[in-house]
Amino acid sequence: LSADATPGSPAPDAFTARGRLAAARADAPAPVAAVFDPADFLRRHSVQAVITDADGASALIDGRTVRVGHRSEGMRLIEISERSVTWAGRGARFRVAVGADSSSLSRPR
Repeated sequence: LSADATPGSPAPDAFTARGRLAAARADAPAPVAAVFDPADFLRRHSVQAVITDADGASALIDGRTVRVGHRSEGMRLIEISERSVTWAGRGARFRVAVGADSSSLSRPR
């Protein structure tokens, strides 16, 4: 038996923090969620072309052909227009023109 257990009582939970460890966890600040930066997202992902055919519109992004609904890093492709795509998610919504870099970011309303 451990020092925490008494005869006839259930054994203490080995996965529960006790003593100094529990106090340290209680005093620790809550983790801060990273703020999403659309410009940073666009530095990693480029829109190379928009393709329209009998099946509708698709976009060439990072060398892959994708359609509306495609997801990347928590963002969802919600619109493909003649010369741009619109991403939404993680508290942001923005339009990216074909061939654009992060300095030409447009935020639709």
